[in-house]
Amino acid sequence: MPQYSDASRAERLRQLLPADIILLGEQHDAADHQQVHRIVVEALAARNSLAALALEMASQGHSTAGLAGNATEDAVRQALQWNNEGWPWSAYGPAVMAAVRAGVPVMGANLPAAQLRNAMADTLAKAVRTGKTVVLLAGGGHVDRSLGVPLHLAPGLKVKAVLIRPEIQADRTESVSNFDALWPAQAAPIIDYCAEFGASRRPSI
Repeated sequence: MPQYSDASRAERLRQLLPADIILLGEQHDAADHQQVHRIVVEALAARNSLAALALEMASQGHSTAGLAGNATEDAVRQALQWNNEGWPWSAYGPAVMAAVRAGVPVMGANLPAAQLRNAMADTLAKAVRTGKTVVLLAGGGHVDRSLGVPLHLAPGLKVKAVLIRPEIQADRTESVSNFDALWPAQAAPIIDYCAEFGASRRPSI
Protein backbone atom coordinates (compact mmCIF):
# COMPACT_ATOMS: atom_id res chain seq x y z
CA MET A 1 0.00 0.00 0.00
CA PRO A 2 1.62 3.33 -1.02
CA GLN A 3 2.55 5.24 2.12
CA TYR A 4 1.07 8.50 0.79
CA SER A 5 -2.27 7.01 -0.24
CA ASP A 6 -5.54 7.90 1.47
CA ALA A 7 -5.93 4.27 2.52
CA SER A 8 -2.50 4.05 4.18
CA ARG A 9 -3.12 7.29 6.07
CA ALA A 10 -6.55 6.11 7.20
CA GLU A 11 -4.88 2.94 8.49
CA ARG A 12 -2.35 4.98 10.48
CA LEU A 13 -5.26 6.87 11.99
CA ARG A 14 -7.02 3.63 12.89
CA GLN A 15 -3.94 2.51 14.80
CA LEU A 16 -4.15 5.61 17.01
CA LEU A 17 -7.75 5.05 18.06
CA PRO A 18 -9.44 5.25 20.45
CA ALA A 19 -8.33 8.75 21.40
CA ASP A 20 -10.02 11.71 23.08
CA ILE A 21 -7.73 14.15 21.25
CA ILE A 22 -5.46 13.80 18.23
CA LEU A 23 -2.91 16.56 17.72
CA LEU A 24 -1.69 16.84 14.11
CA GLY A 25 1.56 18.76 13.87
CA GLU A 26 2.30 20.05 10.39
CA GLN A 27 4.72 22.12 8.35
CA HIS A 28 2.54 25.03 7.28
CA ASP A 29 3.81 25.38 3.71
CA ALA A 30 3.63 21.68 2.82
CA ALA A 31 0.47 20.97 0.83
CA ASP A 32 0.63 17.23 1.45
CA HIS A 33 0.38 17.85 5.19
CA GLN A 34 -2.95 19.55 4.66
CA GLN A 35 -4.07 16.53 2.62
CA VAL A 36 -3.46 14.47 5.76
CA HIS A 37 -5.75 16.85 7.67
CA ARG A 38 -8.56 16.24 5.20
CA ILE A 39 -8.15 12.47 5.30
CA VAL A 40 -8.19 12.35 9.10
CA VAL A 41 -11.25 14.58 9.36
CA GLU A 42 -13.15 12.65 6.68
CA ALA A 43 -12.25 9.27 8.17
CA LEU A 44 -13.38 10.24 11.67
CA ALA A 45 -16.53 11.87 10.34
CA ALA A 46 -17.37 8.72 8.39
CA ARG A 47 -17.19 6.78 11.67
CA ASN A 48 -19.38 9.42 13.36
CA SER A 49 -16.55 9.84 15.84
CA LEU A 50 -15.33 13.38 15.17
CA ALA A 51 -16.21 15.58 18.15
CA ALA A 52 -14.69 18.86 16.92
CA LEU A 53 -11.96 20.32 14.73
CA ALA A 54 -9.74 22.94 16.41
CA LEU A 55 -7.38 25.17 14.44
CA GLU A 56 -4.26 27.15 15.16
CA MET A 57 -5.24 28.98 11.96
CA ALA A 58 -8.23 30.79 13.52
CA SER A 59 -8.50 32.81 16.73
CA GLN A 60 -10.14 31.48 19.85
CA GLY A 61 -13.73 32.63 20.18
CA HIS A 62 -14.58 32.06 16.51
CA SER A 63 -16.54 28.93 15.62
CA THR A 64 -18.84 27.41 13.03
CA ALA A 65 -21.12 26.02 15.76
CA GLY A 66 -24.03 28.21 14.66
CA LEU A 67 -23.85 27.18 10.99
CA ALA A 68 -25.80 24.48 9.19
CA GLY A 69 -24.01 21.59 7.53
CA ASN A 70 -24.72 23.05 4.10
CA ALA A 71 -23.21 26.45 4.90
CA THR A 72 -21.23 28.08 2.11
CA GLU A 73 -17.46 28.42 2.25
CA ASP A 74 -17.91 32.18 2.47
CA ALA A 75 -20.11 31.76 5.55
CA VAL A 76 -17.59 29.43 7.15
CA ARG A 77 -14.70 31.81 6.51
CA GLN A 78 -16.73 34.65 7.97
CA ALA A 79 -17.64 32.64 11.07
CA LEU A 80 -13.98 31.83 11.66
CA GLN A 81 -12.80 35.32 10.66
CA TRP A 82 -10.37 33.57 8.36
CA ASN A 83 -7.13 35.38 7.48
CA ASN A 84 -6.42 34.17 3.97
CA GLU A 85 -3.16 36.09 3.74
CA GLY A 86 -1.71 34.21 6.69
CA TRP A 87 -3.41 30.87 6.03
CA PRO A 88 -4.43 30.08 2.42
CA TRP A 89 -8.01 28.83 2.42
CA SER A 90 -7.19 26.57 -0.53
CA ALA A 91 -4.87 24.61 1.78
CA TYR A 92 -7.03 24.34 4.90
CA GLY A 93 -10.53 24.70 3.47
CA PRO A 94 -11.00 21.03 2.48
CA ALA A 95 -10.50 19.76 6.04
CA VAL A 96 -12.60 22.58 7.52
CA MET A 97 -15.46 22.01 5.10
CA ALA A 98 -15.36 18.24 5.63
CA ALA A 99 -16.01 18.88 9.33
CA VAL A 100 -18.76 21.41 8.62
CA ARG A 101 -20.50 19.03 6.19
CA ALA A 102 -20.40 16.36 8.90
CA GLY A 103 -22.20 18.71 11.30
CA VAL A 104 -19.10 19.00 13.50
CA PRO A 105 -18.05 22.36 15.01
CA VAL A 106 -14.82 23.94 13.81
CA MET A 107 -13.29 26.29 16.34
CA GLY A 108 -10.39 28.68 16.53
CA ALA A 109 -7.72 27.83 19.08
CA ASN A 110 -5.16 30.56 18.45
CA LEU A 111 -4.19 33.43 20.77
CA PRO A 112 -1.06 35.58 21.20
CA ALA A 113 2.00 33.41 21.86
CA ALA A 114 2.09 34.04 25.60
CA GLN A 115 -1.38 32.55 26.01
CA LEU A 116 -1.42 30.11 23.12
CA ARG A 117 -0.74 26.74 24.68
CA ASN A 118 -3.02 27.11 27.68
CA ALA A 119 -5.81 28.48 25.43
CA MET A 120 -5.42 25.62 22.84
CA ALA A 121 -5.50 23.06 25.72
CA ASP A 122 -8.61 24.72 27.26
CA THR A 123 -10.40 24.76 23.90
CA LEU A 124 -9.65 21.09 23.31
CA ALA A 125 -10.64 19.93 26.78
CA LYS A 126 -14.03 21.65 26.52
CA ALA A 127 -14.69 19.97 23.16
CA VAL A 128 -14.03 16.40 24.35
CA ARG A 129 -17.00 14.02 23.99
CA THR A 130 -17.15 10.44 25.21
CA GLY A 131 -16.49 7.98 22.40
CA LYS A 132 -15.43 10.69 19.95
CA THR A 133 -12.20 12.45 19.00
CA VAL A 134 -11.22 16.12 18.91
CA VAL A 135 -8.63 16.95 16.24
CA LEU A 136 -6.22 19.90 16.47
CA LEU A 137 -4.36 21.21 13.43
CA ALA A 138 -1.21 23.10 14.45
CA GLY A 139 2.47 23.54 13.79
CA GLY A 140 4.74 20.67 14.79
CA GLY A 141 6.19 22.44 17.81
CA HIS A 142 2.76 22.95 19.35
CA VAL A 143 2.06 19.21 19.53
CA ASP A 144 5.47 18.19 20.92
CA ARG A 145 4.94 16.45 24.28
CA SER A 146 8.06 18.06 25.73
CA LEU A 147 7.04 21.67 25.14
CA GLY A 148 3.63 21.99 23.48
CA VAL A 149 -0.09 21.61 24.13
CA PRO A 150 0.13 18.10 25.67
CA LEU A 151 1.81 19.59 28.75
CA HIS A 152 -1.39 21.54 29.49
CA LEU A 153 -3.94 18.75 29.02
CA ALA A 154 -5.39 16.71 31.88
CA PRO A 155 -3.46 13.44 32.34
CA GLY A 156 -6.68 11.42 32.24
CA LEU A 157 -7.32 12.25 28.60
CA LYS A 158 -6.23 9.86 25.84
CA VAL A 159 -4.08 12.22 23.76
CA LYS A 160 -2.18 11.19 20.62
CA ALA A 161 0.43 13.59 19.25
CA VAL A 162 1.33 13.10 15.58
CA LEU A 163 4.16 14.82 13.75
CA ILE A 164 3.71 14.94 9.98
CA ARG A 165 7.11 15.24 8.31
CA PRO A 166 8.80 14.59 4.97
CA GLU A 167 10.20 11.11 4.60
CA ILE A 168 13.55 12.62 3.58
CA GLN A 169 13.77 14.05 7.11
CA ALA A 170 13.42 10.63 8.72
CA ASP A 171 16.96 10.86 10.08
CA ARG A 172 16.29 14.12 11.90
CA THR A 173 16.69 14.28 15.65
CA GLU A 174 13.11 14.65 16.87
CA SER A 175 12.73 12.30 19.81
CA VAL A 176 10.17 9.62 19.09
CA SER A 177 9.20 9.86 22.74
CA ASN A 178 7.92 13.40 22.09
CA PHE A 179 5.24 12.07 19.72
CA ASP A 180 2.97 9.05 19.52
CA ALA A 181 3.51 8.74 15.77
CA LEU A 182 5.67 10.19 13.01
CA TRP A 183 3.73 10.18 9.73
CA PRO A 184 5.60 10.49 6.42
CA ALA A 185 4.46 13.07 3.89
CA GLN A 186 5.78 14.70 0.78
CA ALA A 187 8.09 17.63 1.35
CA ALA A 188 7.18 21.22 0.57
CA PRO A 189 8.67 22.46 -2.71
CA ILE A 190 12.04 24.13 -2.30
CA ILE A 191 11.79 27.84 -3.10
CA ASP A 192 14.87 29.85 -3.98
CA TYR A 193 13.87 33.19 -2.45
CA CYS A 194 17.17 34.78 -3.45
CA ALA A 195 16.55 33.95 -7.10
CA GLU A 196 13.00 35.29 -6.87
CA PHE A 197 14.28 38.51 -5.30
CA GLY A 198 16.88 38.90 -8.03
CA ALA A 199 14.32 38.34 -10.76
CA SER A 200 12.03 40.95 -9.25
CA ARG A 201 14.82 43.52 -9.45
CA ARG A 202 15.70 42.89 -13.09
CA PRO A 203 14.59 45.72 -15.42
CA SER A 204 11.72 44.87 -17.72
CA ILE A 205 12.38 44.87 -21.47
